[in-house]
Amino acid sequence: MVHSQRGGEVVRGLLLGADEDSPASRYLKALPAILQGLQHNRDTYVNDAIEKARRSREFETKLQMAEAEARGMGQSEEAIQVLREQLIEERRQEVWQTTRRHLEASLDTIEDDVAIFQRLTTLEYEAC
Repeated sequence: MVHSQRGGEVVRGLLLGADEDSPASRYLKALPAILQGLQHNRDTYVNDAIEKARRSREFETKLQMAEAEARGMGQSEEAIQVLREQLIEERRQEVWQTTRRHLEASLDTIEDDVAIFQRLTTLEYEAC
């Protein structure tokens, strides 16, 4: 919530008006590393969802059926491989869109670590 659009104005006021030794000042110094971790967690969430969907029994069955149908129609192994890669990419895109919608539903918008830092602080971002 601290990093979301909803909490941003309050957080910005606390961070930019903080005394040097305050918890808010220490938080501001740690913020780039926190946001990089947040970005990493989001990326992991999306990639894990894609991998799980890709390895699901349902999707494997769909791939096998598509390959069998293509072989039955006399398509070459190269064409079958292209078909397989196309189906995998379509599934990846579908899951990516779904996970993105889930994140947007909880956050209103998805920002990367640099955008969040600049919105919260109006300072220049320096990655750790």
